[in-house]
Amino acid sequence: MSDLVGELLLLSRLETGVTHNQPAEIDINLLLDEIVADARFEAEAKSIHILYQHDGHVSLQGQQELLHRAIENVLRNAIKFSDGGDHISLRAHLDADTKRFIIVIEDEGPGVSEADLDKLFRPFFRGEPQRRDGIGLGLTIAQRAVAAHGGQIEAENRAEGGLRIRISLPV
Repeated sequence: MSDLVGELLLLSRLETGVTHNQPAEIDINLLLDEIVADARFEAEAKSIHILYQHDGHVSLQGQQELLHRAIENVLRNAIKFSDGGDHISLRAHLDADTKRFIIVIEDEGPGVSEADLDKLFRPFFRGEPQRRDGIGLGLTIAQRAVAAHGGQIEAENRAEGGLRIRISLPV
């Protein structure tokens, strides 16, 4: 119940534009290193392998706590919907042409029905079948946090199976 209340309060703050932290310079690669290190602990318990690569050092202006939460929610969802022996990849790079930092997280899980792809970021949406725990706010919070940074988040099914989430943030 405490988790639900906390998630609802954060979502409410994001939707009304009320946040507690002022934007600061964020070393996004260091942030990703921390998120992946924490997620690997959970993934290893399920025998899931996280492949992680990024090129170069990138900093951007934003609220570190919100970006941490957004990326972590997506990565933990990938772990939740993966089975033992699966691989999850997190690739990050700077697109110099568009001046955007791109983060792509892919899993080998069941994916999402095409009809549900556009609903993934709605509050309380959990998809079918609802075979995993959760309350359906993680991706909503991720979407709102990314949008608060002027970014975009998109989901698509992979041809090989699984889901691909792409986060694009202005640098």
